[in-house]
Amino acid sequence: MATERKGMLCRGVISSPKMIGPLEVAEGMKALFEIGRMMRKRYVLNPDALCPRQDQLKEMVKNSAEYQNYVKDPQVVEVLKYLSDSTGTDVTFENLQLLQDPLYCQSNHIEELNQTGAKIEDFYPWYYSGDLPSIVNSILDVNHDFLEGDGNPAGINGIDVSVEIPKIRAGEMLKLIISNIRGVFNCRDNAAATSCRKFYKNLRYYALSAHDSSVGALLTLLGQIEYGVGDKLRMRRPSNLGN
Repeated sequence: MATERKGMLCRGVISSPKMIGPLEVAEGMKALFEIGRMMRKRYVLNPDALCPRQDQLKEMVKNSAEYQNYVKDPQVVEVLKYLSDSTGTDVTFENLQLLQDPLYCQSNHIEELNQTGAKIEDFYPWYYSGDLPSIVNSILDVNHDFLEGDGNPAGINGIDVSVEIPKIRAGEMLKLIISNIRGVFNCRDNAAATSCRKFYKNLRYYALSAHDSSVGALLTLLGQIEYGVGDKLRMRRPSNLGN
């Protein structure tokens, strides 16, 4: 998925002259964490914005049997330990994205960041060897499933998290989109109506500046989500938008 979020993070991370050279993973992970913390407070379209109910549901997911069984899977444990040992940072299932993002950024900007003709594998052979990148992406796919409520198909304690979590993460965004569509059509059909606001009478174009996580949350709420790149498409049932 071509992503604005990736681009924004890349611009923030690669501004450091230290980007190419000895591994700066810990510094990059800390920078991304601070960006995320700021956006949770200020960015209204952020699906991870501060929400006590979402935090409560996340804890329920983390304590579920499905989640615990996955994070304790021997291969997952082995991969996370290897990454922790290689970076000198405690890499976990929850913060794995903070490691993968800087590496993704560097791999896409390697030519402009160095003039030696070296490849990304020359700087990080411990990561870009064998199938490790694809394995990490597979783990992140599962992480996303749990984040969006798809990792617990049977629900938790009678709560269908696959319905409630997507509503929380993208409900306000979808509400805004639908509200604008209804406003424009209402004015088109009856411009003289008192319910036709001037804003909608003149509206020709309305854009939202968001990130791939925002788009992913919206697609999940609507019933479809694309992971990674290429033609890998996974479909899910739409959340119950009527409730």
